[in-house]
Amino acid sequence: MRLKTAKDIDDGLSYLSNTMEEYMEISRKYGEKTKDALNAAIKKLKRELIARQNSSIQQYTSQLTHLQDSYDLIWKLIRNIKRPMPVSSPLRGTGDWIVKDKEKSEEFANHLKKKTFTNKAILDLPIAL
Repeated sequence: MRLKTAKDIDDGLSYLSNTMEEYMEISRKYGEKTKDALNAAIKKLKRELIARQNSSIQQYTSQLTHLQDSYDLIWKLIRNIKRPMPVSSPLRGTGDWIVKDKEKSEEFANHLKKKTFTNKAILDLPIAL
């Protein structure tokens, strides 16, 4: 986050304030036991997904025979394993895509301007430059 101007610092403080408020709300809503249970469930789910992926790869490779063109079949398998996920660019209010990073940051800054921040104690602090 850029912190060169007073406006940037205000935006940064507002973002920090909102993040802290969200964290406190989540902490109040979910206790420590719930958090531990959720983390354990997430780890278990990740292990299950990896195990299923490994078993499907093993099953596929065990079915390959020397009669087939195995090089091409293995290549097809490997090239699909770690395919990068496509990143979709955000939309402007007009409906067209934002491609450049500078335009993305400007649109995000405009979005933050429209938000109302409830923690006035942090926003009213004097800024020492």
